[in-house]
Amino acid sequence: IGTDTTAPYSVIWNAAGVSDGSHSLTAKAYDAAENVGTSAPVTVTVTGGGGGETATFPSATDDGYVKAYSDGSGAEVGTNKYTLGLGLGRGIDSKINRAVLSFDTSALPDNAVITRAYLTVTRNSSYSNPWANPAGNQLLIDVQTGCLGPNCAIETADWSATATQLGVGQIAQWTSGTTDSTDLSSTGLTAINKTGQTQVKLRFSQFQTSTAYVIIAPETGATLTVEYTIP
Repeated sequence: IGTDTTAPYSVIWNAAGVSDGSHSLTAKAYDAAENVGTSAPVTVTVTGGGGGETATFPSATDDGYVKAYSDGSGAEVGTNKYTLGLGLGRGIDSKINRAVLSFDTSALPDNAVITRAYLTVTRNSSYSNPWANPAGNQLLIDVQTGCLGPNCAIETADWSATATQLGVGQIAQWTSGTTDSTDLSSTGLTAINKTGQTQVKLRFSQFQTSTAYVIIAPETGATLTVEYTIP
């Protein structure tokens, strides 16, 4: 981390470019004949360091939303993606809307150690408060390694499809503009695909009992941010 040739010998370590965690340090002393002595290793723990990488992925054109009655019947792909956005919650037709975001995360290095990930979404409009109908409702994040179906294009089966990891994050109520989700849980991070597509399903934890929904922007209006280190 540094060299000092003048007594008293010391160095300053700038850990801003070092990843958080444990690091082993040793000191070496050289005499005029280039003989060297090496100290025993000392373990230090870095917090608030750097050394990580960040990648942000926009949702792809094959994102969308699908709606069905609460028992799963009558499923259909929503058709208002480009005029209104992606619906979440209960619409005026009494169907429950769920959105699927699609991210090409293949640019992540194969040996990346993912340390953090979260969604950013943009609010287009809303009706009533789907988080309060019923009380305590949550907008949950499911993460799929690869595609929910045979390909990543939105389809009716996505409404009931079970993702690789369920409920690994959530998005709290917000009133305008963009918002970030909670950080994905450790199990959610394991579902991020470093060799292909990662899909995210957004769904409310409980079915609304009356019309209450929020509409978010598709494609570049939704992003997945991934932080990682390289061993």
